Amino acid sequence: MRYRVFLDTNILISGVFFEGNESKILEMAGRLINHQKDIPILAAVLAAKPDFFITGDSHFFTARVKSVVTVKNSKELLSTIQEV
Repeated sequence: MRYRVFLDTNILISGVFFEGNESKILEMAGRLINHQKDIPILAAVLAAKPDFFITGDSHFFTARVKSVVTVKNSKELLSTIQEV
């Protein structure tokens, strides 16, 4: 089975320095999360549309974030992959 995984920072850079879709994603991310430093990360995740967002940061394990992307920690991802 193949999974899409979030790896790219280009969305973040474009969103910070230019107007357009990327900056809109940054704005959307800002409405989903309370910690300013996490907004660029979540924006990049939303743009990448991965099957899973793997993180150890507890700020992303909220109902609001989980409503738009599947958030897992490393252990949960390995468990999911091994089940397939």
